[in-house]
Amino acid sequence: MALSETQIFGFAENVLKLIEKERTVLKKGGMDVDAVIEALKSLMEAAKVANANQHDMFRQSRASTEVSVRMTRQLYVGTSGFLDMSIAAAGKDTDESEEFRTLRSRVSRPPPAEEPPEEVAKVQS
Repeated sequence: MALSETQIFGFAENVLKLIEKERTVLKKGGMDVDAVIEALKSLMEAAKVANANQHDMFRQSRASTEVSVRMTRQLYVGTSGFLDMSIAAAGKDTDESEEFRTLRSRVSRPPPAEEPPEEVAKVQS
């Protein structure tokens, strides 16, 4: 079973505290306690920084996904509006507009948006 981040950080803190507490015994046993403490603190700091960076990148990724989804939706709404304009300009029941109408029927439509994007509303006005 894998340990959680919280468990690992807690484990490291507890080991560090115990090493510091039992410094004398460990030195008698031949351990370079200062070097071990320095190395463990360095590992803990590097892990904390990496963890913080990972969480920041996760938040940025989520925000980027939201922007991508919103912009893709705007692309669909804008394209659909321009297709409607093209069909109207060619004449809805004309042979020339048949290819435009065929495009509409080949596309699976996403659910309707609550309101049209500002950029599309400006172009359609």
